[in-house]
Amino acid sequence: MSIPFTLLCNGVEKSLADWGLDDLHFDWYNLAPDHVAFMLGGRPVDAASLFPFGAAVEIWQGRSAIGVGGKRWFCGRVDPWEMAGGGRDKPYENQMGHLVGPWWWLENLLYQMTYISNAGILYSTPRAVLNVAYDPVTTHWKWLTTGQQIAAALQWAIGQGAPIQIGNIAPWASPASNYKQGIYCSEVIQQMWRVESDFVGVWDYSTLPYPTIHFLKGSAAQLDPSLSPAQQALLLLAPKNIPLDSNPWLGKVRIKTRPDRIKAYVRIFYDQITTVNQTQTLTIAVDQYPNPAPADLESKFRGLDLFFDLAGAKIAATFEEDLLTSTPFDITSLAQWQIWRPELAAASVASVVILNAATTPPADAGHPAPALACRDTDNNGNPVPYNIACAFELLEGGFHDWMQFPGQKVRATAWAQVTYKAPVGTTPRVECKQLNYDFTAIALNTNNVPSNVWTFTQTVQEYAEPQPVGVAKALYLALQSNAITGEIDGEEQELSNAIGFGNCLNFITPSRPEWAALNSVVQNISGSALKGYSQIKFGEPLHLTAQQNVDLQRVCRLRVPSLNLAFLFGGVLNSGGGTVRHPRKTHAHASQASTPQKLSDAVYASPNPDTETNPAKMGAIVIDPNVAAVPLGDQAPLITISASDVLAIDALNP
Repeated sequence: MSIPFTLLCNGVEKSLADWGLDDLHFDWYNLAPDHVAFMLGGRPVDAASLFPFGAAVEIWQGRSAIGVGGKRWFCGRVDPWEMAGGGRDKPYENQMGHLVGPWWWLENLLYQMTYISNAGILYSTPRAVLNVAYDPVTTHWKWLTTGQQIAAALQWAIGQGAPIQIGNIAPWASPASNYKQGIYCSEVIQQMWRVESDFVGVWDYSTLPYPTIHFLKGSAAQLDPSLSPAQQALLLLAPKNIPLDSNPWLGKVRIKTRPDRIKAYVRIFYDQITTVNQTQTLTIAVDQYPNPAPADLESKFRGLDLFFDLAGAKIAATFEEDLLTSTPFDITSLAQWQIWRPELAAASVASVVILNAATTPPADAGHPAPALACRDTDNNGNPVPYNIACAFELLEGGFHDWMQFPGQKVRATAWAQVTYKAPVGTTPRVECKQLNYDFTAIALNTNNVPSNVWTFTQTVQEYAEPQPVGVAKALYLALQSNAITGEIDGEEQELSNAIGFGNCLNFITPSRPEWAALNSVVQNISGSALKGYSQIKFGEPLHLTAQQNVDLQRVCRLRVPSLNLAFLFGGVLNSGGGTVRHPRKTHAHASQASTPQKLSDAVYASPNPDTETNPAKMGAIVIDPNVAAVPLGDQAPLITISASDVLAIDALNP
């Protein structure tokens, strides 16, 4: 003999009687939490709850022994319990336990949408645009049907740890996107129901390890026509034919016809404004089912007319230009350095030699030959090597991201021997700077192209929303399925579990032959599992509020136009086009506009016997060691250098 029901919690499984449970009352809804309640008679109100809040609970049916056979009838989590006492002559104490089904997970988690940043990084946010998703595999955005959006909400919940599995999903309409902030996963599914309100959420608690939820429909006419019959069969509810003139159904069915819920047609107007630079164009499209609509007077006043404001495309063209004036340069050329350093071309300078390894006298081994060092760094602050292709100095103009050539800011360096003429009025002799090997430097912008006019034209756009597909038909058929509403009471054991959410209902009666193919969906089942009675409510979802039913009539009017779709595709663009001409920019050398400074003594490892042995001559101009010495007391000429030279020497030669 099988055990009717057992309950498993925290690894302990016992029959309901062994747990002390008096009854097992259930109340299950379409697209809402399933609830199970039971009484623990005589349990003190101040006693701890039999099962801790939030604990996972499984109820099994038809076990041959504890933990053996049967199928899982329900699984959920423990909700807060009720404690109650009463009675005057005979006081009593009871506790009422409550369990809630896996829809709870969907009601308590905000749906988050995955975006991609400008840096290519994926991130998630509760700012969601329904029926749109980013595909990281193809790196493109895609539009989602109602079924795909339902699956996306379920996948997000599962990814966060919700213990549920995804089954077959029948909804297939392609509605317009809808921007939402802070919407729960359960609300995402209910939003899809507002567009396509003829599907039912069917929980299969028997699947392991987690229950599976399916979203099914009652008729193949309400399914995607591109599917094969075998594929459609997986998405259909099992029909249940109920004869209204025979037992055991006779007297147990109450039906209320709802002709007011039937619409003669559904017509949706789609308005879309396309903007090209400063010109706007309005496009109006119409989706209607059936088409043509009935033309009789009654039908004209019993249709459903809806309006969508779709986000249109915005296209803007921008033209930019800039003139770059460039000239080639050679850091090993004296003439080049005399352009950069005008003081080297002064009349008092007898000669200037740019030193390198082959120069006579030999260059100081402790100093580099003429070279270019790049001053640019990457995003992490690391030095960037100099690009040898940058052989032109930029004199005027500026670099821009849209220019397809490399440009760099570099520091040119050189070691020079400078020989000066003797001062006027003294015995002619050759004099030189204190240090024969003199360091000089300059900063400049370089690029790899000669003078040229650069232009750039860019056409940018915001993406338009595509026109929804199949929404009018989906709404029309969904409303027809709610043509009647009613209840079925089952008081005998044989009626218990005879009808479930996996069934659609047809009623057999000679006077209403159209009811034989009604395919009405179940919206609520309640009853007692132990006592064998149940009540089934079908037709429109009565558990949704009256306001929600009104909202269904104006489903499109409540929508926020998703103009922010541009953010999903790379950002909002400027509203108009035009031409941008960049102002001229002259590139000043680092040596210009500087204050003359007297060079302080700086040997830099270059031996100079005069300054090393005669402190009185520190920082003065001395006679070349290869020529006769200057008598003590003679006036020595000074060389003028810029403040930037001193800073460059200090920076590059610490």
